[in-house]
Amino acid sequence: MNDKLNYPVFYFKYFIPAKMRSVLKKSVIYFLKFFKMEINLIYNDTFATQNFRNKTWTEDFCDFVLKTFKPESVIDFGCGTGDILAPFEKRNLNVLGIDGSFSNKKYSHIRKENFQIFDIREKYPNKNKYDLCICMEVAEHIDEKYSETLIHNITNSAPILIFTAAGPGQEGNDHCNLQPKSWWMEKLRKYDFEYDDNLTNDFILHMSNMNDVQSWYIENLMIYRKF
Repeated sequence: MNDKLNYPVFYFKYFIPAKMRSVLKKSVIYFLKFFKMEINLIYNDTFATQNFRNKTWTEDFCDFVLKTFKPESVIDFGCGTGDILAPFEKRNLNVLGIDGSFSNKKYSHIRKENFQIFDIREKYPNKNKYDLCICMEVAEHIDEKYSETLIHNITNSAPILIFTAAGPGQEGNDHCNLQPKSWWMEKLRKYDFEYDDNLTNDFILHMSNMNDVQSWYIENLMIYRKF
């Protein structure tokens, strides 16, 4: 007999019907969410090592961002494994990735010293200002009641924002806050951030010609500037 056998997992997997396992898992996640403790259950090693997280298009994306905005520093809220930030780090920019998952830091594509574990549903005590803030495919994972805190964090970090968020009908893993673009525009306008239609269209056109970029990054893209 294997001494290392994990008996709770064994019985959960093999003696509890699949439908009941699904219900139990959702119940546990709901309970943990109430206490803001679910991040490392959902965004675990399996999630952090999925192939889709190796975004080959980020090199081209980085070059276009540098050409357009010429930033020297970039901060990314909900950076995941840091795959979008990695090309900026490689080009010697000052970068900081912020995420609440220990697994994402464990498998990070950026240096550990440039990765900070922090729950972005809390107000981030930002001591430094950056030239550019990125928050891509994150906001739909944040319950609506924490949206204001997320917006406070990203608008308090940089005068330029590259933002994407899944909208209505874009179901996915832990998508709990699917809002139309107009909803985010109104929220961000309260923080003196204006949607830049021309720049957004420039990015959409460029990204549409990039290889391997997932369609939702293009469909959901919004560029904002502080006015």
